Amino acid sequence: MKAYYLPFIVTLLIINYSLFAQSPEVDSLITVINTQRKTTSKVDNLNDLCWKLKDDFKKSKEYGMQALDLAKELEYKEGKALAYKNLGGIHYHQSKYAFAYNYYNESHKLYKELDDKDGIAKVVSNLGSIFHQQGEYAKAIEYFYQSLEIKIEQNDKVGIAKQYNRIGVVYFQQGEKNYESALEYFEKALKIFKELDDKIGIASSYYRLASIYTSYTEPKNDEALEYALKFLELSQEIDNKKLIAEANQIIGNIYLKQEKNEKAFINMNKSLELWDELGDLYGKAYIYFEIASYYNGIKDYKNAMEYLFKALDIVNQINAPEIEQAIYNQLYMIYNSTNKYKDALYYIKEYYTLRDTLKNEEMTSAITRASVKNEFNSQLKEQKLIQEKMELEHKAKEKRAKILMFAFLFGFVFMFGFATYIFMSLRNKRRANKLLEKQNIEINQQHKEILYQRDEILASITYAKRIQQAVLPSKEYANKILNKHFIFFKPRDIVSGDFFWIKQIRNFTIVATADCTGHGVPGAFMSMLGTSFLNETVTSRKLDNPADILQRLRKKIKKSLGQTGADSAPKDGMDLALYIINTEKKILQFAGAYNPLYIIREALTIENKKELQKKKKVKILNKKEFQNQTLIELKADRQPIGIYLKEKDFTTTTFQLKDGDKLYTFSDGFVDQFGGEKGGKFKSKQFKNLLLSMYEKTMPEQKIILENTFNNWISHTKKSGGTYDQIDDIIIIGIEIP
Repeated sequence: MKAYYLPFIVTLLIINYSLFAQSPEVDSLITVINTQRKTTSKVDNLNDLCWKLKDDFKKSKEYGMQALDLAKELEYKEGKALAYKNLGGIHYHQSKYAFAYNYYNESHKLYKELDDKDGIAKVVSNLGSIFHQQGEYAKAIEYFYQSLEIKIEQNDKVGIAKQYNRIGVVYFQQGEKNYESALEYFEKALKIFKELDDKIGIASSYYRLASIYTSYTEPKNDEALEYALKFLELSQEIDNKKLIAEANQIIGNIYLKQEKNEKAFINMNKSLELWDELGDLYGKAYIYFEIASYYNGIKDYKNAMEYLFKALDIVNQINAPEIEQAIYNQLYMIYNSTNKYKDALYYIKEYYTLRDTLKNEEMTSAITRASVKNEFNSQLKEQKLIQEKMELEHKAKEKRAKILMFAFLFGFVFMFGFATYIFMSLRNKRRANKLLEKQNIEINQQHKEILYQRDEILASITYAKRIQQAVLPSKEYANKILNKHFIFFKPRDIVSGDFFWIKQIRNFTIVATADCTGHGVPGAFMSMLGTSFLNETVTSRKLDNPADILQRLRKKIKKSLGQTGADSAPKDGMDLALYIINTEKKILQFAGAYNPLYIIREALTIENKKELQKKKKVKILNKKEFQNQTLIELKADRQPIGIYLKEKDFTTTTFQLKDGDKLYTFSDGFVDQFGGEKGGKFKSKQFKNLLLSMYEKTMPEQKIILENTFNNWISHTKKSGGTYDQIDDIIIIGIEIP
């Protein structure tokens, strides 16, 4: 979906919620709970208090856990189901979706056992919302349908309308091919709201329908205007200024598309006045930006710039980086179109700087949270020791109880004189048991905390993986630029220290394959730095040769990590292979830090071989079993990107490509992997033979061969038992020259 329509979707989601006020009476409820015995009524009150305090995550969770523990103790299923649902809800509002999912699942199981239709409907709807937030639209719709079926069975019209809207929003967000389905569900919801005379529901439905008709590639402005005007009329009737401002804004947009500028600006100005009255600077800034976009579209650059700078003045007062980015991009296009290249360069630099800053802030935050992985491993060991200690103490307690019982009976029957001794001994044992019981309670509490921390850490690291995958070039982008290719990417841990980077500038394609120091979280952090610095170094201003890029990259790494050459300074860095292909002339430029580039060519003549062998950085491999193919190795410089004692300038090797040439860059993860019958490394020689043997295969087939070869290599049984584990991250990129 076009980014231009993103505010429609945001407002559409916000309108789903009605404003309401409640009087929680929290203090009196806490007083009642503190005086209650352990009954189901106390569980209900704890659950009620948990939800009333949902905006205070820490306190809400504390009371929710108390409700759950007491409900388990009393075997009170209804209380347990509600406690799980409440805990799922407070974690959902904290965007802790993995925890919310687990709690909702437990609640769902209990409501099914209780055959509580209303509880089931609410929980499956909440599960659908989790999948919706994560972009798993098929699963979201599946759960919303389950809730809808129950609401239809119960004849709950408000519930039915809400589910229709939720399903419609999911279809809307999947793009234009699903707009018709979205319209169908929005219209169903509108029909019910009209039957119920629910004016807020009717108004929100009008807004949804207007928004979707304006979102088509070729907007259906007549239908959109019909619903937008109805939305405005009803918003005025219920006297909701925010909705009136939204209505005027969307009507203004529609009039602009119809080129009815006078009407458009009347509505835009009304919307501006209301945003001003409401003190909503974001709304004002966005209106100015929309007007500027219109003028830019008709090449009225003077008016476009006037409104862009008005929007920029407001953005400088608030935190609205998305609008700020869009403003910089519009200013760049205007100055570029009017041949003011100095100003155009300034604003495109501001655009990229802001974009990279936003990405880096988000990635750094996620990687920082993931860095607790090592602490988590140590906590798992500690948890095992605690469990073993608990088992030993339990056995000792049972043994002592048996000894005490037999000693008491023996003394009572045969020696009354020992009664005093036994009594004193028993009293001491009871004291010891109380102390032991207290220790056991503390151990159980620690055990719960460790389990909770483990789940928190795993969720954070998994989220970091999603962010790292988002930073890497997408499959669609790679297919667009590289044409025939494969990317074999296999991290050792959840996140990776290996990464790849691709960029297209005019008729030049740039590809980088990197192996950072370490793997897992530390390596991933380095990979983020590497990606960020490559984005900063390789720009549209100037196409550098690979050696210059590596020089500047090394300088940034050393400065960022504070590498001064001192013994105490960090020695982290990365090995990297980078090449630039002139796609018109098919000339390749290559530079490497430890990592070489392999080129496999068919039918290389003796004259060509002699000519290539004269170059310092070129090595040729001929194999008898592969007579028609030759492997050409472009050597890398024997130094990393980072601090190095024998540091020297990187060098660029130029190579004339031919149709059918196949290029391979890689990290050392594949060749250094232990496995096979003898348990040795795979090694470079075997890797080269593997590449030569699969020359005639397509690039996708080559990727499958590499994956199968690696899996077979590590699947051999070690002498000590078990198979071999992956020891490092793996990245291999293969490209065929068309």
